[in-house]
Amino acid sequence: MMKVFIYSFCFISLGVYAQPKMSSSMPASAMAPMNFKDQKAKILENLNFAISNMTKHRECITAANEETALKNCMEKSRKEAEERMKKMNPEAFKRMQTPPSPVKPTK
Repeated sequence: MMKVFIYSFCFISLGVYAQPKMSSSMPASAMAPMNFKDQKAKILENLNFAISNMTKHRECITAANEETALKNCMEKSRKEAEERMKKMNPEAFKRMQTPPSPVKPTK
C-alpha cells in the first residue's frame, strides 16, 4: 500500500513541480520556458490523472473480499504507476529501480 502511495505522490509531484519545457530546435540563448497556459494545462492534466487513478485504486480495494483480490489490486496499481513513470521521466524511473548504494559508517 505504501509503494502505491509513494508512486502516486511521485506522479503528482512530477506534474506540479515540472520544470518548464524548452524548445530543442532553438539555440540555448534563445530558449524560452513553456508559457503559463500550457504549463497550467499540463499540471492540471497530471493532477486529474493521479486523482482518477487513486479513485480507481480505492474502488478496487473496497471491492476486494479476500487477500488475493487485495494483492491483485495492489499489483495492478503498482504496474500502472511504473508504466506512467517510465513514460513521464525515464531517468527518474531508472534511478528508482536501482538499489541504493551502501552507506559507509562514519567514525
